[in-house]
Amino acid sequence: MKHLKKSIIPLILILALTLSVVLCGCEIKINSPIGSEDVTVVPADDTDDIDETDEPTEAPTEEPTEAPAPSLTVLTDGIYCCFYEDSSIGSLCNRVMRFYSDGTMISDTIVQDSTTTKKFPTSSFNYSNAHIKGTWTLAGDQISFTTTSSTGTVDYWGDFYGDYMILDSHSNINDHRTSGRRYDFYSFDDMGWN
Repeated sequence: MKHLKKSIIPLILILALTLSVVLCGCEIKINSPIGSEDVTVVPADDTDDIDETDEPTEAPTEEPTEAPAPSLTVLTDGIYCCFYEDSSIGSLCNRVMRFYSDGTMISDTIVQDSTTTKKFPTSSFNYSNAHIKGTWTLAGDQISFTTTSSTGTVDYWGDFYGDYMILDSHSNINDHRTSGRRYDFYSFDDMGWN
């Protein structure tokens, strides 16, 4: 029995050390034959295989594919209108803009006072009769254009949504600025032109 105890104790010790090696990442160095108590546990030296310059890598992830945004088109079969109160003349006004597919456009203001109640220009509102003309560009959902009349130019820019746009403007004539004015689209049918 004494001999059995002497041989089991080192085995239990080795099993315990093996378990601690697994849990702590150490390695066992046995300096004498099994049966003696001369066993040491040293930290494992696993830095030999590490390249200090290697960056951790992540598994490649697939980017979700988004459906392309629908392309916006400036509508040319009607006009864009902005109704606003002009306090300097005490009247409701309608700034109207007509766009053409070749990148040109025309603009005018209709003043609604006691002498006129019309909201829209007549069908004669076209490029050859207009006194305010310009060219426009659309990049994604951003529209910009400059109108020119006999008195000077006005710059417009803003967000374009297809059937309406929100514009800021700056007059190079008198330095007047507007911000966030909404221009809604009205088709020729809406205005009774057809």
